[in-house]
Amino acid sequence: MPKNQGLGAGNLLRLALFLLLLGGCGKDPAVAPLSQEEVGGIADSLLPTLRDGLVATQAGGGQVLGMQGTLEVAGTTWDFAGYSPDGNLFAEGQLQTESHPARLRVWGELSLSGAQQGTLFLDLTLNVTNGTFAGVARVGDTEVPVSGRLCCLD
Repeated sequence: MPKNQGLGAGNLLRLALFLLLLGGCGKDPAVAPLSQEEVGGIADSLLPTLRDGLVATQAGGGQVLGMQGTLEVAGTTWDFAGYSPDGNLFAEGQLQTESHPARLRVWGELSLSGAQQGTLFLDLTLNVTNGTFAGVARVGDTEVPVSGRLCCLD
């Protein structure tokens, strides 16, 4: 009875090539970093949604319908499910809120697809007494300050 010699050199080479090819399957091509203008545009397109989410938070919960998908507000959690404010940019994920007497904070990460791709990190604070908000929006290493008045966004 012959002794098992293990894999031959040819079989090892074929296995190595197979694993190399398998490792490359399903990987996304590198996405170029977004400019500050692009990240600012993403934040601007979501600001009316944030306003509606803040209203729902103050009301104790609710649903915000996008052009597609929904934003479900329950307690301190906002769940984005295929949400698109314009049919071009889509958001999936969850934001958290924290309420204090004079301010409301919203933060978390959303996975973006459609017109822009990547992970959007938001950390915004609403000053409840004067309706202004401030904070940052970041995609990758590109961070932009976000500020404005909730009363005037349309």
